Amino acid sequence: MLRNRLLLIAATVHLALIVAISARDTFTVVREGKTLVPDYWMYISHSSETALKNALGQNFSKHNAYRQSIGTYLNAAGVEAGYGFFAPNIPGTNKISFELHYPDGRVADELPTLHNRATAFRLASLLDLIARTDEEVVREGLIKYLVYAVWREHPEAASIRAILGSVNFPAPGEYARGQRESYRALRTYDFTFEFRPEN
Repeated sequence: MLRNRLLLIAATVHLALIVAISARDTFTVVREGKTLVPDYWMYISHSSETALKNALGQNFSKHNAYRQSIGTYLNAAGVEAGYGFFAPNIPGTNKISFELHYPDGRVADELPTLHNRATAFRLASLLDLIARTDEEVVREGLIKYLVYAVWREHPEAASIRAILGSVNFPAPGEYARGQRESYRALRTYDFTFEFRPEN
């Protein structure tokens, strides 16, 4: 009897966490204006997202025991990654480009190489994840991996500047009046590499 009650409580908590993570991600998408939901829902979504982040301990200090306990469980159970990363989303709102600077003064622009649609979707999801990351060190580390992949294809480059930006789409009414998407640079990162001439 006691065992059944404990299992019921554990299942209820687990399902409540799944619902909280899914709702938080939905409210994030609505708050960022990536849906056709009316503007007044953006305020409600912001308040709801904040409340869910508080309930999940995500707005607390990194050293908070409650935040660490919930975060550990969510990661161990695969709830955080499974419902935040692989859930259907609206990709393509973030963009990354690279400026390659060569020792002789040349500058070239480079975009990530995409071999198929699956790679494009994964890159779009990764860029969304990078843009939403609160920790600057983590964001820079993830971008460094992308920059390193570009540098392996262009080892003669002395430095590479990564520009993380956002593509802003107009509302349906603005689009009907002729307004098109615009690009806004969010952050830039500079990485320097040692030039190694080929033998």
